[in-house]
Amino acid sequence: MRQILNDFDARWLLLLACLGGCGNEDAPVVGGGVDPTDSRSDVGGALDGALPTDTASASTATKDADTALSSAPGTDPAADAAADVPSDSAPADTAPVDAGCTSVAACPAGPTPCQVATCLGGACGLAVAADGIPCTDGNACSVGDACKNGTCQPGAPVACNDGNPCTADSCAAAVGCLSQETTQTCDDNNLCTGGPGAGGQGGDACAGGNCVPGPALDCQDTNPCTTDSCSPSVGCVHAPSSQPCQDGNACTVGDTCLNSACGPGAATVCNDGNPCTDDACQPGVGCAFSPSSKLCDDNNACTSGDLCKSGTCVAGVPPACDDQNPCTTETCDPSQGCKNIANSLPCDDGSACTAGDLCNGGSCVPGKPVTCNDGNPCTDDGCAKASGCSFQASTATCDDGNGCSLLDACKDGVCLSGVAKACDDANDCTTDACVPAKGCVSTANGLPCNDGSVCSVGDVCQGGSCVPGKAVACQDGSPCTNDACDPGKGCVFPVNAAPCSDGNVCTLGDGCTGGLCGAGSLKVCDDANLCTSDACHPLDGCVAPANALPCDDGSACTNGDACAGGKCVPGKAVACIDGNLCSDDTCDAGVGCVFPPNAVTCSDANACTGGDVCQAGGCVGKALNCDDGNGCTSDYCDAQKGCQTLVNAAVCSDGSACTAGDVCTGGACKGNAINCDDANACTIDACDLAKGCTQTHAGDGATCPGGTCKAGDCLLSGLIAHYAFDEGSGLKFLDSSGNGNDGTHNAAYVLGKKGKALSFGGSALGKVQGAGPTFTWGAENADYSVAYWIFIVAAQPNWVAPFHKSNLGGGDCCQGGQRAPAQFFIPGKTNLICVMATAAAANHYNGVGTGNLPIGQWTHFAAVHADGAQLLYLNGKLVLTDVLGSATVGGPGLLFLGGDGYYSALNGYMDEVKIYSRALTAGEVAADAL
Repeated sequence: MRQILNDFDARWLLLLACLGGCGNEDAPVVGGGVDPTDSRSDVGGALDGALPTDTASASTATKDADTALSSAPGTDPAADAAADVPSDSAPADTAPVDAGCTSVAACPAGPTPCQVATCLGGACGLAVAADGIPCTDGNACSVGDACKNGTCQPGAPVACNDGNPCTADSCAAAVGCLSQETTQTCDDNNLCTGGPGAGGQGGDACAGGNCVPGPALDCQDTNPCTTDSCSPSVGCVHAPSSQPCQDGNACTVGDTCLNSACGPGAATVCNDGNPCTDDACQPGVGCAFSPSSKLCDDNNACTSGDLCKSGTCVAGVPPACDDQNPCTTETCDPSQGCKNIANSLPCDDGSACTAGDLCNGGSCVPGKPVTCNDGNPCTDDGCAKASGCSFQASTATCDDGNGCSLLDACKDGVCLSGVAKACDDANDCTTDACVPAKGCVSTANGLPCNDGSVCSVGDVCQGGSCVPGKAVACQDGSPCTNDACDPGKGCVFPVNAAPCSDGNVCTLGDGCTGGLCGAGSLKVCDDANLCTSDACHPLDGCVAPANALPCDDGSACTNGDACAGGKCVPGKAVACIDGNLCSDDTCDAGVGCVFPPNAVTCSDANACTGGDVCQAGGCVGKALNCDDGNGCTSDYCDAQKGCQTLVNAAVCSDGSACTAGDVCTGGACKGNAINCDDANACTIDACDLAKGCTQTHAGDGATCPGGTCKAGDCLLSGLIAHYAFDEGSGLKFLDSSGNGNDGTHNAAYVLGKKGKALSFGGSALGKVQGAGPTFTWGAENADYSVAYWIFIVAAQPNWVAPFHKSNLGGGDCCQGGQRAPAQFFIPGKTNLICVMATAAAANHYNGVGTGNLPIGQWTHFAAVHADGAQLLYLNGKLVLTDVLGSATVGGPGLLFLGGDGYYSALNGYMDEVKIYSRALTAGEVAADAL
């Protein structure tokens, strides 16, 4: 480059010398080489003033040309100076001068592609090349260099990326792209390498410029029901298998893998054929047969409710052979069961109109009719089978008790007087007369008379009556009739039901029936000996000849017992063998074969038990404890191999209350730290490993957004009253704002949204009488806010004002045209409306409803009055806005909670009631609703 510049300067010196020596003093030099105003053209000594000047004009011209050169684009003044010195000092000052150019081809090329040669007016020069012409800026780290404003500007950076993750790519200006080997981790795109991490990450590493695979991925999932393999594109593959497996339950057989899990096979059949054992299967033991106490059958028709005891069926109680027929006598045959034999006992035929009913042929035969007489001549006496005697009013004639009236008649069961009568009582033994005050009067006489009965003779009047004479004797000598005399008929002999004897010793309880002595029940001849045939002889009575029938000698240890000589002779001994190593084969005379369990050592052929010993008739081993104490392993026992352990991914507990979502990973329980931030600036949040999140109150007076802390709550500025209802007892609730606006109540305390709450139960009430001027609030043209939590138990049956402020001391918020804030429920619903009574008329409200509130859960309600507008919030969100006009406000008045004393009380709870003398912001309402 330096040589090019020196050659360029020499040629210009020759050109300038030529121009000076040719006498062209006034000719302009194209390209700015000569000052066109200078008439002196000699430039031979104008380069640097170091050479002696030939003429004054030449010196001036040279100076102008030198100036033009030094200012030409792309020239280097320092290079010019270095080139000028030897030229001016050499004796070539008089050398021949270049005669000029006729075309650009005769001119030397520009020093860079961004400068082009020119030939103007016979003189060579340089011009700026067009923008965009390719060039080289000398930096190998750029491509697409191009000329701009005569200089070569770098193009786009070279993209040095050889696509090898194991080389670090860079660029050097002198040589271009460089690649240097690295030892960083890489990915060989094989999901089966790289160690335990998924996708091959963490194990592959660069070496020698190549990505070397890491250790093979362990795809063993310890699940015997999967076939484990690895696919380079997928990773671990756990294909379900269908091979036999062991589900750890001794109560299944033929377990087989299904859907990657060991599925139980068929249930183990446990049946020892004994109805008096409970056959069951225990997953860790297998079949177990325990004696039961359920009902069974001992094959004796004369027992019922047979019950299993110690594995054997024991006879129950005799059966109820009573057929509910009083006219049969019940017996029981062991092989046939109950028998019912007809008797002749007294009975009841079911009719209330008979008496003395008796059994005959197994049925109840009616006795004598019942006499129904109520002594009232004005009733018809009758009898109904179901109810017995009945007495219906009649219209018969009667006697009203007045001896001076005749033809008395019955009406509605009462005897009414008839016409007057002559006092003749038709009694021969009286002398008759009638006294109006007393009625008929009869005076007794002593004349002979007839008492109207054929059962007496020699009758005579005595005391106004005919007294019977001597009685007629009536007797028929039969024990089954009653000897009597009928006054109209004479002697009569009605049959009776008296006991009697029919002369047969094989009947008992003989009784009269229809005037005859009937046989009673058959005499039971039972000597309680099955080996005699009991019978009854009409003359001799009971006889019991011996028989040879099968019998039971009372021992369950013999079979085929038979009667001989009137006694039961034992049969063959019963063979008692149950084939069970764990029971002793014995026979109990009262029970039969019994197999009491023993306690000898045995083997249950199960690798999951140890110390096997006979117990309750079965070989029972103590289940091995395969629990390794780690909840993150699934411990089980294989009947063939013993204890087995698999790593699981179960939900677990790491023992810390400060973590959540604990889950087993790699055999250890790990959880994620929980967030204990309760979004309350007035609590200090921490986490106790045993208790979990703890929130302790920040000190009272500590600052919080918009207010100060007190008892863990952020009390915003402008707080008039705050009722937390955390007293828990008593009839007073306190204002924790410090303004002393305490209240009284007759409600009950319940668990609230925060701490305690008041439950009004549809009848209770809370009242607050403001203590000072701070309690005068609620005008529509003044800002205020009310917030509380409310829990609705059920839709309200009537108007309810859970929050009601009276500005005049009474209960009505609009008394005397005054206004006060209140919240009401629409009757029968859970619509909550916030209202302000208008000044126009009492009981006229305007306000806006919030819509139905949920039943059975807490809802945060807030009403904010700001600049004449009323804003309603539910759970911290603005739901409605209403604009109200202005009105006057009365004195401090009463604040009612839960009701106002006029309408129904709230069937629900209230908590955390807060009243402010300013409008809360939306953010403050949202924070209070947390």
